[in-house]
Amino acid sequence: MLLPQNGRLSLRGVPRYKEHAHAEAELLREILRCDPGRQSFCVKLLGEFTHAVAHCCLVFELLDISLSDFMRDTDDRGLLLRDIRTIGSQMLQCLHFLSAMGLTHTDIKCRNAMLKDSRGDMVPHPRKDGQELKRLRRCEIRVIDFGGAVLKKERHSRHIGTRQYRSPEVVLGLAWDEKTDVWSLGCILLTLYTGQRPFPVQSSLQHLALMQRVIGNLPKDMVKLAAAGGSLPEDVVVDSRGGLQIQRKLSDEAQELLNLAQPLEQRVLPQHGSFLKLLEGLLAAQPEKRLSAAEALKQDFLSSEPVE
Repeated sequence: MLLPQNGRLSLRGVPRYKEHAHAEAELLREILRCDPGRQSFCVKLLGEFTHAVAHCCLVFELLDISLSDFMRDTDDRGLLLRDIRTIGSQMLQCLHFLSAMGLTHTDIKCRNAMLKDSRGDMVPHPRKDGQELKRLRRCEIRVIDFGGAVLKKERHSRHIGTRQYRSPEVVLGLAWDEKTDVWSLGCILLTLYTGQRPFPVQSSLQHLALMQRVIGNLPKDMVKLAAAGGSLPEDVVVDSRGGLQIQRKLSDEAQELLNLAQPLEQRVLPQHGSFLKLLEGLLAAQPEKRLSAAEALKQDFLSSEPVE
């Protein structure tokens, strides 16, 4: 699958893929119908056609590069807080819009957020002495890849999304809703701030261990519910106090990553307290206590110019 950097997405001529492409196109047309003012920051579908009988092609508005590619091209130095604020606001508007439609994207990640224009100017890095980062001239994104989007009535119990962006409820095999997209956005914003993904994991076992290091112990009721339903990852058990216990030794690399992991509050500079508060709301372990997109849009970080 090709990202729509050149305005076109081509899918191999497999019947199943073609059906998925047509379904995604139909969904994108409905999004556009519900958003004539283009305030949702969802990618705009311009059309679709079949090439050489076998290939279903979707034609999108012209975009530049993904946040993932931008980070790679700028040596993972992150973004200015003012640009993080703009991107956060735009993506939350997108999630709020999707929620109103009864949709969960299910795969919010840096690769599925595309910049309209990645040009910028190098300026001194306000958080890393002696380094520079790129200040975007035009900070505007589009959310792409709606192939995995799920309506409320179609939610299922299978794992969704990309591993490193999965919320605690998804990793534990519990019921999920649109709040899982909010968690994924929290991961994106922290990545843009630090330059590093908060959960660079390769297994659910490692993911749960790292989550507890970053955001604290997972709530006992979630852990017990997962245990009762038999959905805990292999080699994870619940102790007598309702806490998670990892029974299998992690690889040396995974253990080193865990040992070096800092709690969330230590990853954000003291002067950026309003940003930390937003992150804590987005990355709350319990979906019931996690901010909704609408609630997050009212946070102080997004309503005032941040101090770099």
